[in-house]
Amino acid sequence: MLASKLPADGFAVPWRMLLPALYPEGVIPLSDIAEQYFNMSERQAKEKAAAHALPIPCSKLGSQKSPWVVSVDDFIELVDARTAHAREVWQLHNGVAA
Repeated sequence: MLASKLPADGFAVPWRMLLPALYPEGVIPLSDIAEQYFNMSERQAKEKAAAHALPIPCSKLGSQKSPWVVSVDDFIELVDARTAHAREVWQLHNGVAA
C-alpha cells in the first residue's frame, strides 16, 4: 500500500517529488493503490484494468503474468484533477471565490 511507504516522522515532503523517488521506474504497481485510491480490492482493480475501466490507463510491461502498473505521471494527474474538483465544489458550497 502506498501510504505505508510514506515517511511517518512528520517531515513534509511534497508528494509530487516523493512518488518518483518511491517509484524510480516511473510506474506504480496497481496493487499499491487499488484499495486506498480506487476503493476496490486488488482483484477487482485487476479485472477493471483488463477491461480498461479504471480512471487512468494501466498496463503490463512484460508478459501476461507481469503485474498491472500505472504511470506515476498519470496517477499524479488523477489526484490533481480530483483535488481540483473537490476544491471547486467546496468553494461553491462555501461561497468562496475561486
